[in-house]
Amino acid sequence: MHSKTLTILFADIQGYTKRTSRQSREQNQNFITEINDFIKKYTKEFSGIFVKNLGDGFLLTFESPTNAVNCGKRIQKEIKTRNANILKKENYVQFRIGISTGEVSLDENGDVFGDAVNIASRIETFAEPNEVFISESTYLAMNKVEVYTQDLGPQQFKNVLTEVRVYKVLTEHEQSSNGKMQEKIKAKGLHVLLLVFFSLIVIGAPISFYYFFKSKPQSKADPVHKWNSKIFRQILQLERKLDRFKEAERHLFGPRNVQLSWDDSLWEKSTRQIENDIRVLESILE
Repeated sequence: MHSKTLTILFADIQGYTKRTSRQSREQNQNFITEINDFIKKYTKEFSGIFVKNLGDGFLLTFESPTNAVNCGKRIQKEIKTRNANILKKENYVQFRIGISTGEVSLDENGDVFGDAVNIASRIETFAEPNEVFISESTYLAMNKVEVYTQDLGPQQFKNVLTEVRVYKVLTEHEQSSNGKMQEKIKAKGLHVLLLVFFSLIVIGAPISFYYFFKSKPQSKADPVHKWNSKIFRQILQLERKLDRFKEAERHLFGPRNVQLSWDDSLWEKSTRQIENDIRVLESILE
């Protein structure tokens, strides 16, 4: 027995027991022979080795991970074509295929043993009918330009010590649909960004304008708050006086919370109110 790094492919016939239970022995033998020949044909085409028939499934080995995955894809594609020519749906043949890559032991009869064999078997039971699922070890080793996949995330399998990340191999149709979907997502994302950008301009500009002019005194010619140059000069003079008369300010503005500083209360005052405050302050501060 010697060791070698290989890619293991398990293929299981979905509904095999149910089908063979309602057929005669002759029909079963013909069915098994047909499926064996079918699997062997594509195994050979992709330079693989047909190790053994497991009754309802098959064990194949490949030196090339990419060949193994492409073989699995081809088997699924061709069996789908075969099913399209069968009238009764109960006579359809559907495979679940699991693939994993790793170091295995080979005996004198060519049989294989090891973690890669066990993982490929577990992935095959996890796979959906008409699908090819592969382990992360196969994904990392294969040519990703030739094979498109979908990450299904880490999976925990029986008798496997650590989680195994599994990938679904996409068909040509799924590749095309996935590419179109990504283009739609990108286009939609661009539209959303543009919408947000213009929304910020439309909504943000007036808000920025408002707070900019609210944060400081308006020019003396600005009619919005009815300021004029005379009142503006008077207020500035009074503020300087108020710095020397803090106690007077406390008595004057305590009840009304009036301040001669650039805050909201002053901006909301009318011109007449401001003039009245100025007269009161002047009478006290003189």
